[in-house]
Amino acid sequence: MQDYIDLAKKNGVVLYDTGHCQFCGAATKRGVHECVEIFSLGFQQIDYSRTENHIYRFLSVDAHTLQHPEIHGRWNNHFHLTRLHLILRQQVMWNYKLSPELSDHLNRYKAQHMDEILNPPQPLIVDQSPL
Repeated sequence: MQDYIDLAKKNGVVLYDTGHCQFCGAATKRGVHECVEIFSLGFQQIDYSRTENHIYRFLSVDAHTLQHPEIHGRWNNHFHLTRLHLILRQQVMWNYKLSPELSDHLNRYKAQHMDEILNPPQPLIVDQSPL
């Protein structure tokens, strides 16, 4: 499995090791690397054994992924944007069983639209001088 560093390299994106996160602008000292670490720490604070808390994971993962689309796979971004749309606009009560179903739909769509991409916003230009 590729990690975000491998995917960024594959996508031709240079990751900065210092300063703010080059994608979302978070006030980090080690760039996107610290941003990803901070994001991962947040999951330890919520009890995901409770079904009613699953929505927080879905929304957090989708938002973070879409704030950092350059470090994820192209169709991964389609998945997260579609899931957010279904949850927020279509009022779908999302659960883990729906994720493979959405993946199957996207795979069928992808077969007919192989060249389609979601254009990420321009990377945030931040001052890379020491904080």
